[in-house]
Amino acid sequence: MNRELTEKQNSIYEFIVDRVQRHCIPPTLTEIADAFGLSSASGVADHLNALERKGFIRRRPGMSRGIELMRTRHRRLPVEAGASPALRVPVLGSIPARKRLSLARPTGQHLLLDRRVTPGAAMAVRVEIENLDKHGILDGDYLILAQNTASRPGSLAVAHLSNGTTLVEVLTGGGRVRRVDTHTEMRDGYEVLGNVVAVLRSMNGIEEETRQ
Repeated sequence: MNRELTEKQNSIYEFIVDRVQRHCIPPTLTEIADAFGLSSASGVADHLNALERKGFIRRRPGMSRGIELMRTRHRRLPVEAGASPALRVPVLGSIPARKRLSLARPTGQHLLLDRRVTPGAAMAVRVEIENLDKHGILDGDYLILAQNTASRPGSLAVAHLSNGTTLVEVLTGGGRVRRVDTHTEMRDGYEVLGNVVAVLRSMNGIEEETRQ
């Protein structure tokens, strides 16, 4: 155990590290609470605040799964014989969606990517929106999303809305976005799931998870 941390803080930190390394995305507060038998997500806050004060993580307010690992000592998971060295990025579903896409409801599909394509904690969605040529995106493409990148004016992101999940364009003026499917501008009522860092057009890298 790391001597800088209490036993519970160390356990929660190792849980976050494991989720990032195995699933390429940090857990939600609810998932941490469930894993450690805490009564609510708010019960996780004190432990995460301590981890942030001690420099183990950084939290990004307002972001879904907004936990970033700051230490570089993370263990490397063993690679099984014959396993691909590529990064397996989970596909959350298609957009626009009439529900909030989440790893809690996995599709069972992953994209196999070169690890240089994404900063690590990544996920993917399939686009089912037409007329996105000006953004270099075609209907059927896959968008690779990262959480630990800044949203800049002109960039694209996938956001949760009150009635689902869709693609938005970040506008100038602070906190404003435009839905690319309806061209509706919004200043509130949305939560960024991840910023678009790459577009994939090949279908060859998708694998179905084996279900027991």
